[in-house]
Amino acid sequence: MIGQNPALPREMVLASAGSGKTYHLSSRLIGLLANGVSPEAIWASTFTRKAAAEILERVLLRLARGVLDERAARELAKGAWMGPEPEPGADFLNPDQCGRLLSDLVYSLHRANIGTLDSFFVQVATTFARELGLSPAWKLVEGPEEDRMRSDGLEAVLNQEDSAVLAELVRIMAKGDVHRGVHGRLLEQVEELLTTQREIGNDVDDAWDLHFPSAESDGVFSKETIHKRCHELADALESVHVPLNKNGTPNSGWQKELPRLGGAVRAGNWKDVFALGLGKKMVETGEVVSAAEVVYQRHTPEADLASLMDGVVDIARAALARDLTRQAGALERLANWYREAFEETQRGKGAYRFGDITHLLRTFTFLDRTDSLYFRLDARIRHLLLDEFQDTSLAQWEVLEPVVRELLAGDQGERAAVVVADPKQSIYGWRGARPSLVPFVQERYGLKQEKLEQSWRSGPVILDAVRDTFSGLEANAVVQEMDGGPSVAREWLQDLYRQDSAHPGQEGFVELTVGPRAEGTGAVQPALLDHAAGLIGELHAREPRASIGVLVRTNKVVSYLIAALRKLGGPASGEGGTPLTDAAPVNALLALLRLADHPG
Repeated sequence: MIGQNPALPREMVLASAGSGKTYHLSSRLIGLLANGVSPEAIWASTFTRKAAAEILERVLLRLARGVLDERAARELAKGAWMGPEPEPGADFLNPDQCGRLLSDLVYSLHRANIGTLDSFFVQVATTFARELGLSPAWKLVEGPEEDRMRSDGLEAVLNQEDSAVLAELVRIMAKGDVHRGVHGRLLEQVEELLTTQREIGNDVDDAWDLHFPSAESDGVFSKETIHKRCHELADALESVHVPLNKNGTPNSGWQKELPRLGGAVRAGNWKDVFALGLGKKMVETGEVVSAAEVVYQRHTPEADLASLMDGVVDIARAALARDLTRQAGALERLANWYREAFEETQRGKGAYRFGDITHLLRTFTFLDRTDSLYFRLDARIRHLLLDEFQDTSLAQWEVLEPVVRELLAGDQGERAAVVVADPKQSIYGWRGARPSLVPFVQERYGLKQEKLEQSWRSGPVILDAVRDTFSGLEANAVVQEMDGGPSVAREWLQDLYRQDSAHPGQEGFVELTVGPRAEGTGAVQPALLDHAAGLIGELHAREPRASIGVLVRTNKVVSYLIAALRKLGGPASGEGGTPLTDAAPVNALLALLRLADHPG
C-alpha cells in the first residue's frame, strides 16, 4: 500500500464540458490504486464505450508519464491525493511507485471494471441467465434483426380481431405527420406503448384508469345523454340575445360567434369550441374560468349565456372523459398484446436489445443479494465512479440502486463514491434520461457537492457569451411564448453556475446572428440552413486551413447542410451517426429497388 487516506471521497461532481471531468475521474481512480485498491474492486462506469476508453487511456498515460518524469509524478501525486492537508510528499507517488502501479494495472486489465452501464448489465444478465429466463445462447441484436422482431410483434397485433383496438392504433398514429409510411409509424407507436407498459410494471392495478370524477350513475357518460345535451345547448346558444353596441346595433362579433359556438357544440367538436372566440377566453389562462368572468368583444356575457357556457364546459368534460377512458382501455389491451407478442418472439429467437436487458434486470430482486452477484462476477466491487450520470434513466437507476446502496452502507474510510454529472447537458431524453436523479441521489446518499468551475477548453470571450445568453433565459421573449417555458427555464437555471477560463488571456470571438424566420415546425428549414451554409462558406474562404465544427440538432439537418456546403464548393463531411439512408445516392438506389419490386 503506497498511501493511507483517513476518508475516501463521496462526492457529486457537477462539471461542464471541457472542465476536466476525465482528468478528475482518472485522478480518483489513480488515487484508489495508489492506496492499495485492486483494479477489480473499482467499478468505473461511463455512458459510451469511447468515454470508457478515454478514462482508461488517461490513467495509463498519466502513470507512464510519471514513470519517465519526476515532475510529472509530483503533479500526478497532487491530483491523485485524496487525503487532507498537507499535500503528499515524495513517499506517496514517485516514478518508481508510478511504475509499480502501471505494471500492476496492465497485468490486471482483464479484471478492471471500466465500461458502460449497458456492458455491465449484459455481464450481470449473462451470469444470471437462468434466473432471468434467458437461454444459454442468448444474444444482443440491433439493426435489421431487431426490426424483424418488432415487425413480427406488430403483425401479431394486427391479426387480432378486436376492431376497436386496431382503430385506436390507427387513431394515435394519425395524430402526427407520417413521414416513413404506415408500417414505420405503427412500429414507433407500439414501441412507445411497450416502453410505457414496462415503466408501469405488472404490480400496478388500474394503471390505465384515468380516474375522472365519475358521474356515470346519472347517465352523464352515456353517448345518448351527451348527444342530447349537446343539441339542447346548441339550440339555446343560437337563440341567445346578441349584445348591443353603444349605438344600439347588434355587435357583429357576437353575431358571428354565437352561431359558430352552437354549431361546434352540436357537432361535439370541442377543439373548435375552445380554440377560438368566447371559448378560448375561458381557457387561455391554463385553467377553465366561468364565462361570467371573461370579456369578449368588449362585452361580459349575461347570466343566461354564462350559465349556458358553464354547461358547455361540463358536457365537454363528460364527453372527453368518456372518449379518453375508452381510448385508455383500448391502449392498455394494445400494449399488452404487443408486449406478449414481442417478448414471445424474443424468447423464441433468444435475441434481446440493451433496453430489454435493463427491463429484465429491474424486474428481479437478486441484485439486492450483492454477495451472490459478486460471487458470480468473481469480483467484489467496493468503490464506485460514475460518469455522465445525468443521462441515466429511471430503469437503469432501479437496477443500479441496490448495488449503490450496499456500497455506501460501509464506512466512508472504506468505500469511495464519485458521481460526475452535468444536468444541463442531458441529451438522451429519447432513451429516458432523468437529470432529476442528480439532486435526488446526492441528497439521498449524502454526497458532497463539488463543482469544476474552470474551463480548460474555452476562452473568456466564449464563456462570457454563454453567461450573457443564458443568464436571462427566463425573461427571454421566445421562452415566454413557450408553453411552460419560464418554469422550465427557472429549473434549468438552478444548475447554471459560473465557469471561468483556465486561460484568461486566450483569444476568442463570438457573433450571434439571426437568420431567416422559420417556416413551419419541420427540423429542416431550407432558408435558414442555406443562410448558415453561406456564413460557413464565407468563414472557410477567409480561413481555408481552419477546421470548422458545426453543431445541429438532428441527422436530417446534417444531411441537408452537407449537401448545401458541397454545392457551394466547400469540403464537408458528416459525423455523429448520420444514417446511410440519408445519402442521396443510396436513396436513389433504394427507390430503384422499390420500383423493381413493385407488383405492378
